[in-house]
Parts: sequence; structure tokens; C-alpha cells
Amino acid sequence: MRRSGHTEIDASKLKALILDLDGTLLDNSKRIPASALNAIERLQEKGIKLAIFTGRDYLMAREYLDVLNIEGPHALQNGAFLAKGKGEIFLMRCLERKITEYSVSLASILNCHLLLKTDSSEIPDWYHVGDFALSPYLPFLESNINRIVRLDDLTEVVKSANLLQLDITGDLESLKEILGRLTSKYTGDFNFSFISASDDAGFLDVYWSQMEDTAVRLEIASKVDSWGLLSLFNASVSKGLSLDDFLNYHGLASEQVAFIGDHYADIPLLKRVGLSVAVENALPEVKAVCDYVTQSNNDDGVALAIEEIFFSGKR
Repeated sequence: MRRSGHTEIDASKLKALILDLDGTLLDNSKRIPASALNAIERLQEKGIKLAIFTGRDYLMAREYLDVLNIEGPHALQNGAFLAKGKGEIFLMRCLERKITEYSVSLASILNCHLLLKTDSSEIPDWYHVGDFALSPYLPFLESNINRIVRLDDLTEVVKSANLLQLDITGDLESLKEILGRLTSKYTGDFNFSFISASDDAGFLDVYWSQMEDTAVRLEIASKVDSWGLLSLFNASVSKGLSLDDFLNYHGLASEQVAFIGDHYADIPLLKRVGLSVAVENALPEVKAVCDYVTQSNNDDGVALAIEEIFFSGKR
């Protein structure tokens, strides 16, 4: 693990570790390496508080929470849904209706595609208008078809459902226009993540690899540089803001927490914790704000970081 910033490791001051899932704790086959599981078990024996902060929702993260069996509270959907232990609901933060209604209107005008996500209390729990677009996100949607209700109109869903997240996919320029209009009209009333499909390739590749139709796979791959995903959340939702929930729950200060991540959504949290670590496969912008860089998610990066941070003494 190489130093990237100026912070020195002092394990005696660190009382907690937060981990991102995709691209960090999970390898590219979406498994938790045995080395990481062993390292996490050692941390539990040492009394270190542990949590998962991920963009995955409750159902997509649940299988990993079951395996890890750590206390949390975990921030799911970037903090829209907080859970303890193996999935006990701790807190939910829903989108304001005015944000959802305006976004649905804009997406229709600009020919973008919507996926509304609820609190995952029961399946189906996602709502989509019409047929799926031939886009980089098509294999992901088809893999989760049991979770999706396809409708002609979203009016009733917007009025009645507990919506934690609204995903808008489309060409990057249209998404930028939607975000610009939303920001102009409702500054401070929502939070968001905005990424190009090319920056999400590590997550999407698992679903692309399952496609048997080569022509379709090539078609969606051709759009990866021009297509993107805009996700909208409650104004209080981000991994950085969710740190406060974790700190208050355990009675800790941010300086007592280490975090390992890899993607844009991790940056607000990486900037707040006492020790920030990026995996080698992290985006350059993520590495730039971190104190240290460990090996990649496919090369036992998390396990190696845990060993150096918590079991190798002060340096």
C-alpha cells in the first residue's frame, strides 16, 4: 500500500472501518474474496466497528450483508436506505414528490428513460415506463425483470409509493439538461449522482457478459461513451452525509474512521474520514483525494489495506 497524501497511519486512533462494495470489497466476479472475509473477522475480534456504504439497494446488497454479518449501520443506495446487521431497517430518506414529478416531465420531453425505485419492502419494487431502450443498461434491466413493473404512466406511483431513488438514463447531453433545469428550479432540494456508462463499465460488464445476442451486445457497447445515468435522491442522501448517522450510532468522531472506496460517489466520504484509502482500480479523481492506495479489488486490496492499517503498528 503506497502513500498518496500526508496522513500517517496510527491504528490506535482508528475505531471503525467503512467499505464500499462494487469495485472495492467485491472482486470483478462480484464475490467477496476469502482474504477479505478473514481480515474482517480479525477486525471484529479486535472490536473495530464495521459498515458497508454502497450504491446498491437493500435487495441487491442483502446477500453480502448476510455473509458479512457486521453491525453497521450500513448506508445503501448511497444513504437513502440505512440498515443494521443483516438488513434490519434503520432509516429511509425518500425523494420529495415535486422533484419526482418535475423529473418525470423533463425525461418525457427529452426522450430519456426512467426507473423509479421504492424502499424494496417487497417485489416488484421498481417502476419503468414502456419498453426498455437499447442502451448499455439493457442487460441490467433484463437481469432484474422480476423487480420491474412496466407502466404507461407513472402518476399514481409518484403519488403513492415511497420513492428512494429515481434513475434517468439517456444520452449525456440530455441528462445534463435535465440536471441543469432541476438545479435551477430546486437548488438544495435534492442530491444526485451523474456518471457516464463508460465510468460504470466495471459494474455493467457482469450483465453484458450474460448476453447471448452478439449483435445486441455490440450495439449497446457502441453507446457506452455517449450514454449516462443520472440518479436523484433526497437532499440528505450521500455517503458523506451518512457518515453522521454512523458516527452518532457508535459515538465516534470522523477522525476515528477509515474508509476504502473506488468511485465518484465515494469522494464525499473519503474527504471526511480520518484515513482514506483507494483501491488501485479506483478512478484517478478518487485516488487524488486519498491518503493511501492499496492493491486492486482483484488482488486482495481490502485485505492488504486492513493488515497495514490495523495490524502493522504506527508509522
